[in-house]
Amino acid sequence: MIASVDDIKYANLLAETRPGIITNDAELERLTAEVNRLVTKGIKEGQLSPEEEKLLKLLTRLIEDYEESALAESAAPEAA
Repeated sequence: MIASVDDIKYANLLAETRPGIITNDAELERLTAEVNRLVTKGIKEGQLSPEEEKLLKLLTRLIEDYEESALAESAAPEAA
């Protein structure tokens, strides 16, 4: 469960990170690097701020959606 989120702090994190629907591998790599940064920070400091936790969940969802979409596309039979 995420503690109370400060909307201004969260908005600033969103502005810095600029998450969005992932459409290519470069964007996937950029957001994966941000996830790795947050996870590393959480391990080193013992916890993330509520805003960072919320951002981490969002980024994780975007990455999962992209990977599922890419997997579905690669599994689809090619049109003749």
